[in-house]
Amino acid sequence: MNRRPVRETLAILLGVYGIVHTLTSQYEHRALFLALYAAATLGGLLRLWPARAIGVGVALGTLVQWIRVGDVASWPWYVWLNVAALGLLCSSELAARYEGSPSRWRWLPNPWADLPPSLVWRLRLCLYATGVLASLLFQQGLWSGTLSWSSEPLVIVALGVCIAILALGRAAALVPLSVLSGALVVELGRLSLGQGDPSFYLASHARLGAGMALASALAVTVLALPHAWLLVRARRL
Repeated sequence: MNRRPVRETLAILLGVYGIVHTLTSQYEHRALFLALYAAATLGGLLRLWPARAIGVGVALGTLVQWIRVGDVASWPWYVWLNVAALGLLCSSELAARYEGSPSRWRWLPNPWADLPPSLVWRLRLCLYATGVLASLLFQQGLWSGTLSWSSEPLVIVALGVCIAILALGRAAALVPLSVLSGALVVELGRLSLGQGDPSFYLASHARLGAGMALASALAVTVLALPHAWLLVRARRL
């Protein structure tokens, strides 16, 4: 029987703590975070290939929410556990054990194991950046449909669908993702320049959140657009 690497065991323990902390805390969207922590932790225990990426996404999503609030010095100690989780999960060893290896379970084949390394790198970064973008748009409580279409539920759902398709190793999702992220760059840039509801800009964390979302949307566009253009030219959708 293969022994788990120490860093994998520590990452799973951090996931268990995340579940316990979420169960004993009272905050908005608790059920969503509980489901994500449970998926990453249970997936790690069973060595399901998407588990590492889910864990990275949860840690990144949590960190960007606290960065949006600002004042790093006032962060509770448990927020820093997400930094530790990223340090553990982003190792090349765990990436090879999860996305880089054939699935141990017949009912959940791993399409990433057969992809070229260069495409894996691009899809992985796209997934992370899109997850951060969706998290910022979803959690930005001061944004509403009356302020900007960028926070409409349909936009969040569309980003989620692109994430799901990319997670299956389908690069074709880069085409609609590049269009959507490009439109978000324009809209979030408009907000960042102050072209919106004046009350929105009274809160410093709202302005910071808009800037972070703009940076995320720009990163997604830069990562997705070149390969999407190649797919369109080659008609390999």
